[in-house]
Amino acid sequence: MNNLGSRTDPLPSLTLIGVRGRVILLRAVIAALIIGSALTLVNQGGTVFGSGEIQLPRLGLAYLTPFAVVLAAQLFAVRKATIDLQYNDALKLIEEPVARTVFSRGIPLRALVIGVVAGGITTSILAAKAILTDEGLDSLPVLVLAQAFALPFFFSFPAQLIAYRSVIRASMRGHRYSEVQPEPAVRAS
Repeated sequence: MNNLGSRTDPLPSLTLIGVRGRVILLRAVIAALIIGSALTLVNQGGTVFGSGEIQLPRLGLAYLTPFAVVLAAQLFAVRKATIDLQYNDALKLIEEPVARTVFSRGIPLRALVIGVVAGGITTSILAAKAILTDEGLDSLPVLVLAQAFALPFFFSFPAQLIAYRSVIRASMRGHRYSEVQPEPAVRAS
């Protein structure tokens, strides 16, 4: 019997996503606001402090990319956690060291895929804008292109880890441990 009890729901992750959807969205919004603001200060600092023209595509991507990456990372982690719960004991999963969770649960591979996809999309958008406005591809800053691939890879790690462990902890709330819980006292008649 798995940790999901006697549930026969063929897609338990959809149930968990529905229940945890607000938390997942809130984390994605908070991450987007923090990371997007930091990226805007780094990449368009002159504009923020009054000596330059704001670049709307970069500004939009500075907030949209972290939101999409953190959202996708959490959804992948929730799905992976629900699959792992079908084959493993929740207590075993929650007690494993963080490094083992990261490496044995596929977090680096999913982070790499997320980084490549997000970086490719961001680069394509910025390249299309440069071509359409006759700026040319040589106008694209190397730092921004490097960030487009590297940052999604790095900030999807904690998003996946937090979401994965949260699902495991949530599953333990409904889990019965007969060896931990004492048997109810029987009254003598």
